[in-house]
Amino acid sequence: SSFTTSAHEESETLRQDAELEEKLSSFTTSAHEESETLRQDAEASRSRVSELEEKLSSFTTSAHEESETLRQDAEASRSRVSELEEKLSSFTTSAHEESETLRQDAEASRS
Repeated sequence: SSFTTSAHEESETLRQDAELEEKLSSFTTSAHEESETLRQDAEASRSRVSELEEKLSSFTTSAHEESETLRQDAEASRSRVSELEEKLSSFTTSAHEESETLRQDAEASRS
C-alpha cells in the first residue's frame, strides 16, 4: 500500500512536471515570437527614422538654397532701386536745369 501511494505520488509529480514543462515551453515560444515582433518593429522604426531624417535634411538644404536665392534677389533689387533712384535724381536735376534755362530764355525773349 505504501508502494502504491508512493507510486501515485511520483506519478502525480511527473504529471505536474510535464505540465510545467509544457507551460514553460509555451511561454518560451511566446516570448521568442514577441521578441521577434519587437525586433521587426524596432527595425521598421529605425528605417522610418532614417527616411524622415533624409527628408528633413533634403528639406533643410532646399530651404537654405531658397533662402540664399531670395537674399541674392533682394540684394539685386536693392542695387537696382539705388541705380534707378540715382538716374531719377540725375534726370530731375537735368529737368530743373533745363526748365530754368527755358525760363531764362523766355524771359530774355520777352525783353
